[in-house]
Amino acid sequence: MRLRLVAAFLTIIVLMLLVQDVPLVRYLDQVEHSQIYTSLERDAWRLADSVDSEISNNQTEELQTIATDYADQSGARVVITDELGIVLVSSDGDDVGTNYLNRPEIADALRGNEVSGERESQSLGQSLLYVAVPVELENVTIGALRITYPGSVIDGIIANRIRGIVIVATLTLLITLAVTLIVANAITRRLRKLQSATSEISAGNLKVRLSDKKVLGGAPELRQLEGAFDTMVERLSGVLDSQKSFASDASHQLRTPLTALRLTLENAADVVDDPNRVGVALENASTQVIRLQMLIDGLLALARLEGSTPALKPTDIRQLIDQRIQMWQPLADEKNIKIVADIRAGLWVLATDSSIDQIVDAYLDNALDFAPKGSTLNLRAFATGNHVQIHVIDEGPGMTLEQIDRAFDRFWRGRADGTGTGLGLAIVARLAEVIGATVGLEQVNPDGSGLDAYVIAPRIAEPK
Repeated sequence: MRLRLVAAFLTIIVLMLLVQDVPLVRYLDQVEHSQIYTSLERDAWRLADSVDSEISNNQTEELQTIATDYADQSGARVVITDELGIVLVSSDGDDVGTNYLNRPEIADALRGNEVSGERESQSLGQSLLYVAVPVELENVTIGALRITYPGSVIDGIIANRIRGIVIVATLTLLITLAVTLIVANAITRRLRKLQSATSEISAGNLKVRLSDKKVLGGAPELRQLEGAFDTMVERLSGVLDSQKSFASDASHQLRTPLTALRLTLENAADVVDDPNRVGVALENASTQVIRLQMLIDGLLALARLEGSTPALKPTDIRQLIDQRIQMWQPLADEKNIKIVADIRAGLWVLATDSSIDQIVDAYLDNALDFAPKGSTLNLRAFATGNHVQIHVIDEGPGMTLEQIDRAFDRFWRGRADGTGTGLGLAIVARLAEVIGATVGLEQVNPDGSGLDAYVIAPRIAEPK
């Protein structure tokens, strides 16, 4: 991966340099040519103004001196002709007396035009930049002056500029390579650490963690990834520990009713001739089967909740509790228990389809089971700050502080008769955890009588 990162970064830099430098080279070529033409045109007119009298007086020595001095200073070649195109002087002394009228630029200059451009010289075998201007005396063209500049000189200047650009581009690539290697090593080092940790976890080591307070810096995304990885491992470790404990507790709890059922059936075989005793045996067997069914239902409910993250939706507490009261009212009437509700309006929480329902049902079931006949059962729901509190308060015998501490443990039963599965309040605790709520029990009276079962959930604004 490190090599792929380096290759990707370098590819991007190379493309950027190409996009930037290719137009830059073309621009420099245009600028150099433009500067040369401008300089040659200026010099050509200046020389033409200074040689008009020498041409008219046929002072070739003075013309030769002017042409030679300029050539020595600029590196260009100067040719001066008369009005017929015959070369009077040249800065290098060649072609004196030669007819240059066949040169297009000389012909144009003798017609009174300024011309410039670039052409291939057949005699020199290279490209030439030229500027030709007429030499005039009293508005009469008496000759032509041409300055030529070797194209190789321009190419050399541009080549030097290109070499500078190439050096800068090479340094840019080298710096980019160094920085990319550092960044790639930093990224891949933490990714290799993640890969190593993943391998250890797959091998069963759930104690490995990536977040280290001593390691600072790094990309925020990588730090977030490491934090999410550690959170995942924590949850996985917790789920596995919970499943181990769950399996251990379940096997222990299932063993008791199964053993009782087996013994009951064995005893039933011994008393098959006694109808009364057979009936008692079958009734005991049926009780154990019902208990097994309740235990299995509770285990399945807990199994579905473990590790789950169901979708939450806005829930109206007042409407929900009114529905639960209507459901439990017949049982309360049967036991002559009065249900008094004080539910404030505008209480909304985020919950699953049945989480608050099941919590309130479990509280009401326990309260109606323990509350004495003729007592009152109070349901209250109100807001405190950013939370909604729901309380189910009965007038039963209550629980000791030790019992309250263990009430939400799995398979713990507070009944003296040993009935029940011990999973009701454990399921309540898990349901509350799923929606981010808190559950608990409190003694109502100083003597321990009466019990306040409550759930506190984060409050939300009423949806529109």
